[in-house]
Amino acid sequence: MRNLLWDALLYAVYTDWAKANSIEPFYRGDIAQSIADGFSKNGGLVTKEDLAAYRARLVEPLRLSWGGHTIHTPPLGCGGITVLQMLAILKALKWDAFPDGRERLVLRVEAMRLAWRDRLTLLGDPDFSEVPQAKLLSDDYAAECAEKIRAAVKTGQILEPDFKTSTQGGTLNFSACDKHGNIAALTLTHGDGFGAHVTVDGLGLTLGHGMSRFDPRPDHPNAPGPRKRPLHNMAPVLITKGSQPVVAIGGRGGRRIPNAMLEFLTQHVVRGRPFGESLASPRLHTEGGKLVEHQKAWPKPSIDALNKAGYTVKTGGSATLSGVALARANGPMKVSSLSNSGECTVRKKPRDSSCSLPRMSSSVDTGKSRMRRSIATSHSCCLVRSAMKRETGGTMRSMVCLLMAP
Repeated sequence: MRNLLWDALLYAVYTDWAKANSIEPFYRGDIAQSIADGFSKNGGLVTKEDLAAYRARLVEPLRLSWGGHTIHTPPLGCGGITVLQMLAILKALKWDAFPDGRERLVLRVEAMRLAWRDRLTLLGDPDFSEVPQAKLLSDDYAAECAEKIRAAVKTGQILEPDFKTSTQGGTLNFSACDKHGNIAALTLTHGDGFGAHVTVDGLGLTLGHGMSRFDPRPDHPNAPGPRKRPLHNMAPVLITKGSQPVVAIGGRGGRRIPNAMLEFLTQHVVRGRPFGESLASPRLHTEGGKLVEHQKAWPKPSIDALNKAGYTVKTGGSATLSGVALARANGPMKVSSLSNSGECTVRKKPRDSSCSLPRMSSSVDTGKSRMRRSIATSHSCCLVRSAMKRETGGTMRSMVCLLMAP
């Protein structure tokens, strides 16, 4: 680790970025040329011109309200739309009014399955395909899905899958806050571990393999193409209560991220359970087919109910969520930081707001001039930095960041 940190070339890279206070050297300088050479050397298609043409985006987040909370998450190609769709269907089902038991469990699994069906058949880059984002999150469509689920459950059936699924995995997330109450959730991904297994000579930068997130069928909305952005699973979330940010959270774990996020949100927002308990709740995973995976801590009566309902049930893992929660009531602001895979707590460290944390800011290259904006002045506005890569045949890392000020 010491050799890596003090590598002369890598040190020079970081020094250039610090001096420029800009990403320009990375996308439009000597570093960009080195990265392009790394692609060329290994048969990739990304060129120096591709890197120079890249622009990060500031976009409006998707939102869904439940009770006194509002949930914010980046739009496509992130995975948060599927999380919100699942919640919208549960809301239409009045799921929170059902007592614990088989019916409540099956209703939730069916809501997950319908949202995953839509995710894997309808979603892609909205700049290139007609993607029904607004419809999927509309009250009318949620009611339509809820009615399908009610009809199936009433007859003791489950919905039949009409599509094929595949697997993906491998991401990183961290969440942070400062003493002013600003919060951020940042998720970045290489795809599977070590991405394409190719490192740029002298830079220590590992290239990703985001092309694997496309669907190979030419008529699919998520089919590959020049300058298209693939559908991926990163789903950082900010939660506000009134006008105040209270939680920043995200996850790593590929396609397991959206379902893990759903579990946290149903526990914390819908059921009102404490932050730590909500993260520690055991989780289910499905991608729309009849296969339902559960963590080892899932109660046996619930497992038996899933088997009886007609699912193929087995033990499986979950994504690891990491987040921060702010509590402001009666005294100094308290910060809880926790990372959890659903079965074991990795870290939990409450502290008060007197800690010396930096004021956060957001930057984006506009193409003509560089814009810098203090998050503390944005006032209850979600800024989403969606730094997803340009796709041509080899890829860099994808990053999505949600930032919010009180």
